[in-house]
Amino acid sequence: MGKTTQRKHDLEYFTIEKIEQVVRAGDQVLLKSPKPNEPPYVARVDKLESNFKRNGKVEVKARVQWYYKPEDTSQGRKDYHGTKELFLSNHYDTQSVDCILGKCTVHSFRDYVKLGNVGDEEFYCRFEYNAVTEQFTLGDSDWSCICGRLYNPDHSPAAQMMVQCYGCKLRSEINHSICKDHVKMDSTFRRNVKMKHVLP
Repeated sequence: MGKTTQRKHDLEYFTIEKIEQVVRAGDQVLLKSPKPNEPPYVARVDKLESNFKRNGKVEVKARVQWYYKPEDTSQGRKDYHGTKELFLSNHYDTQSVDCILGKCTVHSFRDYVKLGNVGDEEFYCRFEYNAVTEQFTLGDSDWSCICGRLYNPDHSPAAQMMVQCYGCKLRSEINHSICKDHVKMDSTFRRNVKMKHVLP
């Protein structure tokens, strides 16, 4: 019995017909979880390709780069992780486009904190995660306090809000308001304080 041959072609885009949404390489998408009660997965589309088989069938697949949730990493979820926080991983996979539910948006942390209303399909990412070494790399924001904790944008109490000393304009002086109140913000402090890069 002969082998079924395949011809692969890169695609510029494909359309999710049910919602008439066009997906291209570079888009962030929601993918169906194999577990019925589990939220969708989030990934970035790296490449789209069609496989033409000898039997006449055509398969369209997407090579995706996965975003991990904090609880999916070796370190687990911490108190400074927001509910919408994701980590861009180096884990790539190939999925059928039938698993794609629709597009979503993964903002940079700096853009996310400027949003007024956050939609169900909006997330943010400030870390990259190496799924092999289980190491984190801080991305576009190093907003950490002198207490060593990173900023969680979900925390509404005033004590958890981050404030900055605009007089000195040092990024190291972005602190929780409650921590700032316990520190004398003088020139000696500004010279001696150092950022604590707290990774998840």
